[in-house]
Amino acid sequence: MPNYVWRGIDINGNYQKGEILSESVEQLKKMLLNDNITTFNVREKRVSSIFSFLKKEKNISEQGILFFHQLSVLLKRGVDLIPALELSRKYLNSKKIKDVIKVVINDVSQGKNFSLALKNHSNIFDNFISTIVESGEKSGKLDLLLEHLGAYLKMRNDLN
Repeated sequence: MPNYVWRGIDINGNYQKGEILSESVEQLKKMLLNDNITTFNVREKRVSSIFSFLKKEKNISEQGILFFHQLSVLLKRGVDLIPALELSRKYLNSKKIKDVIKVVINDVSQGKNFSLALKNHSNIFDNFISTIVESGEKSGKLDLLLEHLGAYLKMRNDLN
């Protein structure tokens, strides 16, 4: 059963928020309405991690750190994004991540932004990662932001 995060207003006009396990969004809204709370924002809660596989497969976080570090170095050296993605993919050990990066490469090859291609795999790349990549694309400093992302992910991994 999915866990949902919700926000709403009670009958007194007070702002309310919380988390509830529910079969569906509709069921959650009905439960809260029975408690005199009208919802205005409901979303399924995702696990926030470097990669969602973290608990299932060892060294996945190291794989992510390595991938983003290599990608930043290649981009700094003037390698275009698609060849840089292909080269960085070769050094990954995880078949799951390699397969996802292959799809990302295909999406980018077809004209999709790198950040949007990552967002299509939100079960693997959390929103933080795709937002950083999007900022790098918009600012023209993708290489620098990927370097910082890799350093942040390493620090976060070292703390765990």
